[in-house]
Amino acid sequence: MEWDSLKKLLIEKIGNETFSTWIEPSKIKMVGNKLVIKVPNSSFAKVIYSRFFDDLVNVCKKEVLIEIDEKISRDILENGENSRNKKAGSRKSRYGYPLNPLYNFSTFVVGEGNQLAHAFAIAVSKNPGKDRRLNPLYIYGGVGLGKTHLIQAIGHEAVSKNLRVIYIPAEEFVNNVVQSIRLNKMDEMRKSFRQETDLLLVDDIQHIAGKEKTQEEFFHIFNALYLTDKQVVFTSQVPPKKISGLTEQLSSRFEGGVMVDVKPPDFETRIAILKKKAEIDGIDLPDEVAIFIASQKTSNVRELEGFLNKVISFSRFFGAPLNIETAKKVIGSHKRDIKGDLSPAEVIKFVARHYGLRVREIKSKSNAKIIAFPRQVAMYLLKKILGMSYVDIGKLFNNKHHSTVMHAVEKIEKLRHEDSEFDRTLDKMIAHLVS
Repeated sequence: MEWDSLKKLLIEKIGNETFSTWIEPSKIKMVGNKLVIKVPNSSFAKVIYSRFFDDLVNVCKKEVLIEIDEKISRDILENGENSRNKKAGSRKSRYGYPLNPLYNFSTFVVGEGNQLAHAFAIAVSKNPGKDRRLNPLYIYGGVGLGKTHLIQAIGHEAVSKNLRVIYIPAEEFVNNVVQSIRLNKMDEMRKSFRQETDLLLVDDIQHIAGKEKTQEEFFHIFNALYLTDKQVVFTSQVPPKKISGLTEQLSSRFEGGVMVDVKPPDFETRIAILKKKAEIDGIDLPDEVAIFIASQKTSNVRELEGFLNKVISFSRFFGAPLNIETAKKVIGSHKRDIKGDLSPAEVIKFVARHYGLRVREIKSKSNAKIIAFPRQVAMYLLKKILGMSYVDIGKLFNNKHHSTVMHAVEKIEKLRHEDSEFDRTLDKMIAHLVS
């Protein structure tokens, strides 16, 4: 069987847009009876393995063997790192957060409100740190407009070039400074940020405001990186001058490169965002449903995706058709805003009750399976329904580390793909919480 024939079958299976996003960017060739897929980076390998490998197997059946760039993907699956980075001798910083594999440029929907920020992000990603006019890049705008997506996309491009990347929320940077001072490890932290970093990505930089020691350390780290042509990218909800409690030194440094804002998406862009998210999830979203959800009174992309999750969960669990009537029934009958009225405490209480636990048990430090698994489910639902950050979720469970939360979310997502009964249970739980 030739690749062209397999391609047509695969497009029919997963949709043309999903194929264009995740399969087409890879280098694909037939070697005898083996289909070799050379992925561009670790993000693609992870997504293809987790989302589309079964579809590939079903399309190819027993006639064709499938190989997804073994030299890279085996290291990704077994060690969680890109083998090319290992060969280059780089190591993962203990201070950085993992990049979200879905936050890359191919999944970012460009519209009138974000096209300038997107253009600067692309420019920075091509040669980080080499154009001082673009250093630092400061992206600001309201909550849920795609700022984190953009800077992590820059990070993925840098990783593909074997550059050393640290992505970190500003709140966690503050925590690291406090912890390092307490443990007398500031020199170790300074070295990691100053000498072992090619690209520093800091999310929500406004959270260092008013913290004098943190700002002092960050000022010196920034200067060290800038003077050695290392790229720094920030996101913030507001421009530097509007951050109360930010030192004049840092404000001046932040304004020394390019500042660009991200505006709320227009109606057409909101529709495109919803269609893209549905395609990535392998769902054929009717235009009328996308238009109805996009017409809701919110410009926050995460809230729009929350509405989409409600409709899809309701459709899957109750067997309702994914059409305009179902969307109107689900969204129209629930006037409350998920993020506003459904609290994290309610989600945790519901999961604890579902598994016959007390809230204090599910929040405890116990790693007994009878407690750890329900805790992972709760973490998954907090991320899936409320869109909470890994850091904030961890704080709800005895200050669990962000990597623990990320592992929990990935584990539950994987289990949903592997266990149809568990998948239906999760659908039922989500439908109950959002109803």
